Amino acid sequence: MSMNTLINESSGNFTNLKKIINFLDMIPNASESQIDLVTHKILKHLENGALPEKIKGAIESELIITYGYYSFEFDVDRVTEEIMNWWERR
Repeated sequence: MSMNTLINESSGNFTNLKKIINFLDMIPNASESQIDLVTHKILKHLENGALPEKIKGAIESELIITYGYYSFEFDVDRVTEEIMNWWERR
């Protein structure tokens, strides 16, 4: 696989994952750069073959530690499931 193919695939994955994160309203009122940062972090885990529990932990950590949410304020299981379903179908 060529470098350009890898870059294009990663770019497409980033765009699609960002759409999912926005659709799920994972971080209400977040700026574009905040959404980009979270998308990048999650995508790196996915590209490295992380299992759903690792993705779930990354999402929880990001929302609780970085953005100050309480765990009851978001449905991490639903978000993780949506992301993992997309990743497996892509």
